[in-house]
Amino acid sequence: MPIAMHYEKQNKKSTYIFYGLLIALAMYGFYKNGLTYVFMGKMNLIEASKPIVFLAVAILGRMLYNFLKKQPLTKHLYEGILLGLITPVNFPIWLYILLVVLYFALKYIRLRVFVYRILFFKLLLILTGFLFHVPYENAIEVATPYLYGILDVFLGRAVGNFGTTSILLLICCYAFFSYQIYYKKEIPIAILTSYAIILFLLEIIFPTGNYFLNLLNSHVWFMAIFLSPINEYSPVSKKGLMFYGIFLGSILAFCYHFWHFENSSYLILAVFQVLCFLLRPIYIKKKAIL
Repeated sequence: MPIAMHYEKQNKKSTYIFYGLLIALAMYGFYKNGLTYVFMGKMNLIEASKPIVFLAVAILGRMLYNFLKKQPLTKHLYEGILLGLITPVNFPIWLYILLVVLYFALKYIRLRVFVYRILFFKLLLILTGFLFHVPYENAIEVATPYLYGILDVFLGRAVGNFGTTSILLLICCYAFFSYQIYYKKEIPIAILTSYAIILFLLEIIFPTGNYFLNLLNSHVWFMAIFLSPINEYSPVSKKGLMFYGIFLGSILAFCYHFWHFENSSYLILAVFQVLCFLLRPIYIKKKAIL
């Protein structure tokens, strides 16, 4: 995880804050995709509770992993919460259970993947979601037309993963992460700033009227804040961090402005992380020689 809790005693308070933020994201996702429709009489409580099953399955998966590894059952439960948060609310539960089992099985046998494991799980969701035609919209959004305003999107009333649509809460997460010693806070800033600037220039040249809605794309914000600054899969030098962030943000701006492909941020980041993973040993070896 980007906050890298290496000093457990020192970071005990930070751990509680981190879990509090994840719970806030989950609670908002539950409200946005479930409870709000229960209050409107459009959905029953059992239907509305489906996303909670995602969290429960992934948390239990992490606990079983801890048990098999003979670790404390509560160790790194944030991993299970994150798996649930990045899942589309309409994802088939049976398929989700299979993916969670596969994820922790691969982790148990220590199979090396070339991208951050949470991103790897998201790629599995994207692939199987494409094969089974799983939309990001919840059941009500699929059945009825919707149009969210800029404020709605900023607060989280937008189409996206179960628990990562609130830009406001994602900003709160970044504010917390930026005080953690191992978090590369320059990368999210570089990504989001370059994304906003290039998107603005493209909007001037090729106007669509969707600048602010594209700017507040929760997939981009979640990717930038949670997935891009991972130490092992991102550059080491300051110049490398800035180039990495600016280049990634610029490419994303083109993708979302012209093609509107929802999963662009995850797929492009995966390519970048693979390249960084492969090039990192070369950089370290060269630096050692010099």
